[in-house]
Amino acid sequence: MVDEALRSELSKRISDYLFSYFQWGSSAMPIDQEPKMRDLLVDVLEYQRINHPRYGRYCSLQRCTERGTSILSYPPLPVESFKRADICPFGQEQTVAEFRSSGTTEGVKSIHRFRDTGLLQRALIYTFTLYISRLMPKGMRFLSLMPSYESNPHSSLGYMITQFVQNYGAEGSGFFFDFDRGLDCKSFVAALRDAERDGVAVHIFGPAFAYVELLDWIESSHIAPIHCAPGSCLLETGGYKGRTREIPKAELRQALCDKLGIEIGHIYGEYGMCELSSQGYEICALNNRTTRPDECLYIFPGWMKCMLFNPETMAHIEKDIEAAEKELDDDSESIITNERYIYIASIIKACYKKKDAGKLTTSDKIDRVVTNRWLGLPIFAAIMFIVYYLSMVTVGSFATDWMNDGVFGDGWHLLGIGSKAYENASDDYTNAVNAIGAFGFEFDAEADDFNAAALLDDLKNFKTDNEKGIIEVEDEETLEKVKMTAYYSKVPESEKKYKNVVKMSYLEAVDYFAKSNSEFAEPDPADFGVWVPG
Repeated sequence: MVDEALRSELSKRISDYLFSYFQWGSSAMPIDQEPKMRDLLVDVLEYQRINHPRYGRYCSLQRCTERGTSILSYPPLPVESFKRADICPFGQEQTVAEFRSSGTTEGVKSIHRFRDTGLLQRALIYTFTLYISRLMPKGMRFLSLMPSYESNPHSSLGYMITQFVQNYGAEGSGFFFDFDRGLDCKSFVAALRDAERDGVAVHIFGPAFAYVELLDWIESSHIAPIHCAPGSCLLETGGYKGRTREIPKAELRQALCDKLGIEIGHIYGEYGMCELSSQGYEICALNNRTTRPDECLYIFPGWMKCMLFNPETMAHIEKDIEAAEKELDDDSESIITNERYIYIASIIKACYKKKDAGKLTTSDKIDRVVTNRWLGLPIFAAIMFIVYYLSMVTVGSFATDWMNDGVFGDGWHLLGIGSKAYENASDDYTNAVNAIGAFGFEFDAEADDFNAAALLDDLKNFKTDNEKGIIEVEDEETLEKVKMTAYYSKVPESEKKYKNVVKMSYLEAVDYFAKSNSEFAEPDPADFGVWVPG
């Protein structure tokens, strides 16, 4: 029993992926999307293994009996199976499209049935848009030398071309082949003449045999060379083998270029199979003006994984992967990704020319100095010292103190206005408190019974023969208890440099409280500027 809910979920995920792939706008899948793609592929294959009777049995024969960890865990279905058996898990009554191969190789046709062509349509359009149509001029007339889908409903190639004509073709597009009359060369040439007269670019589709027949007809009819408008393209595909004489691909394309006036770089190949439902296009199409078709490679959409393997057994593949990973000291996915970007870089390199070729860039000049075999390590050590100095001594220390004392501490003065005056006032108050404290006077200015006037009188009346006093102070940062020395009458100049000496004498402290702070109140930072609490 097919799990319809899971099938709908997978269909939506595939559709979302196709749309995302279209939005990426290139064949290179973003690196962060690779894991999602692999998970989706495994989910689809596992669904097929469980819900597809024939594929499930084939997996069992290949000892694939549980969920795999990658696509390599699942055996690919041989193309031969499409010819020898009905592999669809649904009945003929649910079929909305049935594609068949040409059968010219063995005389037996493959059959591939669909009960929904929505995903197929999106895959066709998205791939063609990414690789071909976005590089073409707008408003082209699409002319096909193969039957439409309506006249040949079992042709996957006809279905594809019909989708292109309907979605991209301008007025004047059409098909010039049917099974009753064959190739209508006269009408096709007339359509080319009309486009030539109107200055409209054309996009021609056809199999190799149709182009050979067209060239022979043009030659025998003494048709003058046609000059298609700039930007015109021609797609050459396979199919219908054995229909006519064979011509080497390079020779065929050159002849089409000469007779139709289409640039050789705008003639490209397409590869597809009835069993595959996806297409590959020559990467030279429209942007690599090569005259060597044998040097062109086909590029396939990201949802296709192409591998060479023995259809009888895949046992050696895992060993080959392990050997490659050991040799290159990396996992297989990273190796493939790296090779992909190396190949992309080689294509980009062939497409642009540096303005100052052969000259060192600024980056190269810097590299020659900082990576010098003799100066490299000293320069590195110097840079590390500068970084450490900036982060721990200067900028970093200032920022850390500001965060600790300001943002996460008591607060800070806006724009730093008033900070210096407040620090001086705070230091004077602290020194005065420590000076009188060293001689036994302690107070709590916020206590309810605190009498500032009485304390000031006691301070003024206090006399002693001891020139020094000791007070124990707690360090605010380390919380360490530190003993400090205070002087009664005057702090010697030679003693002021020591941290454990109070910078104000007892008599100076009494004078400070009498003249400047008779309330014994700790300075308020808000009195010195705009204060932002921490």
